[in-house]
Amino acid sequence: MMEKGYTLRFGGDSCTIYDNKDKTLKIAEVRMKEHRCFPIHLQYMGRTAMKAQEDQSWLWHRRLGHFNFQGLKILHQKKMMTYLPQIQAVEGACEACLQGKQHKKPFPLGTSWRAKAVLELIHTDVCGPMRTPSHEQIDISSYSSMTTPE
Repeated sequence: MMEKGYTLRFGGDSCTIYDNKDKTLKIAEVRMKEHRCFPIHLQYMGRTAMKAQEDQSWLWHRRLGHFNFQGLKILHQKKMMTYLPQIQAVEGACEACLQGKQHKKPFPLGTSWRAKAVLELIHTDVCGPMRTPSHEQIDISSYSSMTTPE
């Protein structure tokens, strides 16, 4: 059992067996018998299979361009889309949707002056926090039009 990842705890006159994935889930407790043995009586229960079923609401939300969940429910109810499953009530927020709704304030128009020396005025992207993978960041010097990869 230990080779399969189960946890065995011996204490007092018993042995407690815990699940191999959830170490806090108690599977069985066996009392010590004669000759300090812990007999385990196993029964063959036959082969069983269970179908895993997951809520596909988030999957269809992303597939349809982050379409709102109420709209997905209406599409299903009115049978407007083939193969669209029943959409469940969803908890939480989509991070991509939150970033898409993030507003950027424009820079004031009165700050457009030219630099008189190298690196006196640098333009850089200050929008964020975005977790988009990027290969490089380019800063542009207003005076010399110099670009520098990060």
